This record gives sequence, C-alpha cells and structure tokens, in this order.
Amino acid sequence: MRSLVAILAVMAGLTACSSGTPTASSPAESPTPSVQDSASPTNPTTSAPAEPSASPSSALTSKIKQFGPGSPQCAAISRILMQSSRIGMLANQGQVSAADINQAFGDTKGVPPAAMPIVQDIKAVSEKLVGKDAQQATAFLGEFSTALGTLTAAAERICS
Repeated sequence: MRSLVAILAVMAGLTACSSGTPTASSPAESPTPSVQDSASPTNPTTSAPAEPSASPSSALTSKIKQFGPGSPQCAAISRILMQSSRIGMLANQGQVSAADINQAFGDTKGVPPAAMPIVQDIKAVSEKLVGKDAQQATAFLGEFSTALGTLTAAAERICS
C-alpha cells in the first residue's frame, strides 16, 4: 500500500511539472544544492527552499492523524487518491463525466474527518472538469494538480 501511495505521489509531482506550475528552483538557486551537499546543518540556505513548497499542503495535513498502512482509513483515502488520479488522466483526454466524480467521491466512509476538507477540495476541482474537452480542461489542470498533491500528502500521512 505504501508503494502505491509513493507511485501516486510521483504521478502528482509529474502532473505538477507538466501543468506549468512554477517551481522553487531558479538559475540563481542552482548553486545552493551543491552547498547543501556539504552537510552543514547550520547553513541557513538549507531551510529556506523547504518553507515555500511545504506550506500549503503541510498546513492542511499536519492536523491529520497517522493510522498506518493496514488501516481502514488508509484504504479509504487510497481509493479516493487512485480515483482522483484517474480523473486527472481522463481530464487530459477530455473525458471526465459526472459518473467519474460519483465513483471517486461518492463513498467517503472511513476517511478521517480532518482529511475531508482536502477531499472536498479535489472533488470541487474535479467537478469543473466534467464535460470539458481536453483543451478546455487544461485551464483547470494546474488547480487540479495542486489539489491532487495535497491529497497525496494527506494519504501519505494517513497511511504512515
């Protein structure tokens, strides 16, 4: 189950890269990784890049309890994560239907209450994709990618 979550996390990351979402890396920051490789724990540049990338999803996921990989909560959030990833793939083809939304989010039994705002967020973004062709869906893929990344972070936390 943990490897499934890791695979979906990679998929979410790839989706974010392909959506044109700005990244924390820039030409001015390229020397920083080599400085970080020196293993200097007191280097102030080591903590600076982590803050912007961790703030939105970590603020939401930090309130979520860890349940473990064999828990019903992990199974519930993993199912929603897989179905959400499927919606992302369908959106790239312009084939998201209301039935897909119902299949993904119709049963939230077992999802921890602290994770429900994250599930509701990706559901709301997913609903925007219904009936859109591939070209029209691209307008929402950045927003979808962000929501999927947050859902992935929540699943990782719940399943750990």
